[in-house]
Amino acid sequence: MTVMPPTPEEQVLFLRNIQRLLVEGQFTASYKFALLHAIADLCVLKGDDSGAPLDLDVKDIGEKFIELYWQQCRPFQLGDQSTGIVLQQNTGRQGRCDLEGHQDAA
Repeated sequence: MTVMPPTPEEQVLFLRNIQRLLVEGQFTASYKFALLHAIADLCVLKGDDSGAPLDLDVKDIGEKFIELYWQQCRPFQLGDQSTGIVLQQNTGRQGRCDLEGHQDAA
């Protein structure tokens, strides 16, 4: 089966949808931008122009996400203060990530 690459019109529509997501999205936490950025970077790095679907490994997404976002989680040093302050990363209630039981089966 031959897969055709997206037409220029389809590519522009995709980019407009991403732009709309960024403009109209209900972003209450900064990690969502980093996650979208990580996925986009991997698509550019691992994708090709064949038009075939691109499978991204969750581990690769996680590594790219951490590469982009880890500094947002560190205490922020302000001037010559000896202790850092924690930056507020969301406008809603604090979220939680539970990775227990989600081990790589490989």
